[in-house]
Amino acid sequence: MRVKNNKETSDVWAGMTIEPSTTYDLQSNEIYVWQASDKVISDLSSGDLTIGDGVTYQTAGALAVSYLLGTGIKEVSVQVQPAFSSKKVGTKSLFVRATGKVYAVTVGANNLDFTMTYNVLKFNGIQILNGILGETVNLKVLDTAAGTYSTIPNYVLNQFGFAINLPTGVFVKESQYDADIYKDMVIRIEYTATEARDVRINYSLHEVK
Repeated sequence: MRVKNNKETSDVWAGMTIEPSTTYDLQSNEIYVWQASDKVISDLSSGDLTIGDGVTYQTAGALAVSYLLGTGIKEVSVQVQPAFSSKKVGTKSLFVRATGKVYAVTVGANNLDFTMTYNVLKFNGIQILNGILGETVNLKVLDTAAGTYSTIPNYVLNQFGFAINLPTGVFVKESQYDADIYKDMVIRIEYTATEARDVRINYSLHEVK
């Protein structure tokens, strides 16, 4: 699936800057981000952005939007193994609690912290939007501010990402096994940024209750 900027100036869609009359090939893990973007839908409708297979482009607004959303269009499906074989965990059940956050980063090191508000969670994935090639992240789980589990406030209980190199645009990491997270623990992203801006994070969380 390929998009083309029909404007006379560069613009940004779903965190990706595209120059005038330039095309961009959507990766399979980016498509749903583009589908959820109001700006993408608006500009496809107006014709400022077109979409197609690289040979033929949908220029009529409704058809372009349909092409992206897959309405009446046959798309290549991406096989995704389910994270959990069952909704049940012992005598309890899993409930999706996917959460998005927006963080303002500055040049250099930043701690992007997200404190858990549910009693027990399964954590198995993360999505980072608006990254820039050359930036890196460490992914950690910290003890509570009271040191509930280690006796040391905000002690690093686990690290599951080490100097991960980000692409420009969207980064997705999903594991087929999960980490147990408890109330008031902190998911910390140590983000080394090359420029100041907003970075958006989506966390794949599942409450156990």
